[in-house]
Amino acid sequence: MDIEIANAIKIHKKSLPDSLPNTESISFSNLYIPAQKLGGDLFDAFKVDNGLLNDHFEQYVCFTADVSGHGLDSAMLAIFIKNTIRSFFRLKHISGQLLSPKEIIDFFVEHYIKEGYPDEYLVCLFIVVIDLKTNELTYCNAGFHMCPILVRDRENIIELSNAGLPISTAIDLDMLKYEDYSLKLSPEMTLFIMSDGLPEQRSNNEFYEDRLKNLITEIYYLKPVHIIQKIHEDFMDFLGFEKISDDITLVVVKLPEKVK
Repeated sequence: MDIEIANAIKIHKKSLPDSLPNTESISFSNLYIPAQKLGGDLFDAFKVDNGLLNDHFEQYVCFTADVSGHGLDSAMLAIFIKNTIRSFFRLKHISGQLLSPKEIIDFFVEHYIKEGYPDEYLVCLFIVVIDLKTNELTYCNAGFHMCPILVRDRENIIELSNAGLPISTAIDLDMLKYEDYSLKLSPEMTLFIMSDGLPEQRSNNEFYEDRLKNLITEIYYLKPVHIIQKIHEDFMDFLGFEKISDDITLVVVKLPEKVK
């Protein structure tokens, strides 16, 4: 069993990106801390390959997934999520067609239901498409109640609060309906995408959520890698000697001073 778990850890680590996009047009950074040796969270970000039409598109996809639990079974299910999303781009996406987060989630739901995963699992999935040619951000949220936070400036902070139900075979398929929501990009826009493990961590009978939101207003203008560093340091200071109770996942996305 120990050998199998060790191998599972290696497989799960391979499912996490070695690095995230970092260009003059857009930059990403992340914080990931599993509650146990194996985690049920997953994240990724990548530039969409539009083949011969690449000169006409500059689209980035970022997603965060949170599977209930944080053991071997949750980690394996997280790998299924990543593989299924990647399959969408091999099997369904056609270069030049509108890229919809909703269609990606619908594709995932279809395959998740076909696999017949047990009722007790819940999958929360947030997908955002950032299109630097049309200057538009489009997102779809399946189940994340800790909504992503979009910061334009200190006085303009938006929670992307439109969310559907988590994905589960225990929920009637007719209720697993999702929608796309779009916003215009703006210079120096910073997006914070997180699983609930970070804001819901408790220490001294307090949640980290309020402290995190206050910190975001003070550091949003920094580069993503420095934002992650500041949040990590502050979180560890908040945590003290408490044990991490859930997987911690945070992805920060930032645009430059001038949007194309």
